[in-house]
Order: sequence, then structure tokens, then C-alpha cells
Amino acid sequence: MNIPRKSKWDQFAIKAEIRRRGHTLESLAKDFGLSGSFLRRVFRNPSTRANGLIAQFLDVPVHELWPDWFDLDGEMKPAKYRRKLSRLRADSASRESRAA
Repeated sequence: MNIPRKSKWDQFAIKAEIRRRGHTLESLAKDFGLSGSFLRRVFRNPSTRANGLIAQFLDVPVHELWPDWFDLDGEMKPAKYRRKLSRLRADSASRESRAA
């Protein structure tokens, strides 16, 4: 099975880019008229709306930020598929670390 390549965007890169542009997740949420905690959950629980707002702010397609969660059309992938991708990626990373 082909494992999709890992995105250059991870939680820390996304937060750093938001910070570089003069915002935090909470201030960004408030700018969109949402509660401060709304956007903090995007790294654990995918949400079409929340993840989409961050992607819109960064001007990066949502599937580039979260390739395990969203397809090329920006639609959320089924949960079963997202879990399988996460397991495959974790297994691949552990094999690579053992080989090193």
C-alpha cells in the first residue's frame, strides 16, 4: 500500500506561521467571532469549519495542512480511513527509527 508522504505542515509549523503573521489561535478565533478554544481543538479533532478557517487565514489548501484528514476537494475523509493512515504512518516512522 502506498503511504501518502508526510505534509511539511505539522501542528508546530501551523502555529508558528499563525504567530509569524501576528496572531495566536485564540486571537484568530476571536477575529472570526468564535470562542477562544474553538481553534485549539483542530489538532486533535478535525472540523471542516475550524480547519478551513485556519487554511483560509494561511492561504494554504486544507488538504495540504492536514492531508490525513482532508481530501483534495477539502472534504473530510471518513474516520476509518484517517485512523488507518495514522497507524500506517506511525508504523513507518518506528521502522525508520529502528533502521537508523
